[in-house]
Amino acid sequence: MVDTFGASMSNIWFDRVLNDQDVVFTIFGPLYKLYTPFNNVCGFAQPWIIYPNNECYAKLPMIKRLTLRLKYWIQGQFFKRADSLVVELEHVKNGLVRELGIKPERIHVVRNCLSSIYLDEAAWSSLYIPGSDCDLRLGFVGRNYSHKNTDVFPAIAKLLEKSHRIRAKFYVTFTDKEWLACSAEFRNVCINVGPLLVAQCPKFYQSLDGVVFPSLLECFFCNAAGGHGDGKTIVRIRSAV
Repeated sequence: MVDTFGASMSNIWFDRVLNDQDVVFTIFGPLYKLYTPFNNVCGFAQPWIIYPNNECYAKLPMIKRLTLRLKYWIQGQFFKRADSLVVELEHVKNGLVRELGIKPERIHVVRNCLSSIYLDEAAWSSLYIPGSDCDLRLGFVGRNYSHKNTDVFPAIAKLLEKSHRIRAKFYVTFTDKEWLACSAEFRNVCINVGPLLVAQCPKFYQSLDGVVFPSLLECFFCNAAGGHGDGKTIVRIRSAV
């Protein structure tokens, strides 16, 4: 297994390694390679490509919007070169057929599943969760990408306090750089525990009252109505409020 980042591994050594293989599976594609004498299998998880008219673009400056559209167009051309594509849900497969014109028989749906680590408490790693003088502790696991829509947290906290007299705190898992880039208003209602290891996630979830996932674009879930994985919010609360 080799970790690559974009086209940064496009060198002679890497090309030779790939060209000697019968099958190459890029878990999170695309594979940035023009000559592929092997069976090129790519995992697809780029919702910006299958939902090009998403509302996330409106949140970005014009130059950033144009840059991203060019980036995803290029990615799309490489995805189209794959012999087979692996996706997590039917709406992603439908999007690839619709937006990139890829034949359905080249796309394979392999659904996500519960990680075995959640069934083995002995494998869980400890995690320090700072205390907070609040009524409701909500967690968010993920990077602070614009489409994750985490900038709604201050408004949610304000609404909960104003309408329900509930003081809420959001526990996030940002890098130091992401956290420092957040506004003072955001940091006032959030607590950053930093990026988590997979084995730390069970303890993180266990220590909170619930988790929220306000993402606007995803490939790994559909909403309850059977629609797309865009523009929806998932909330799981385990204690009554």
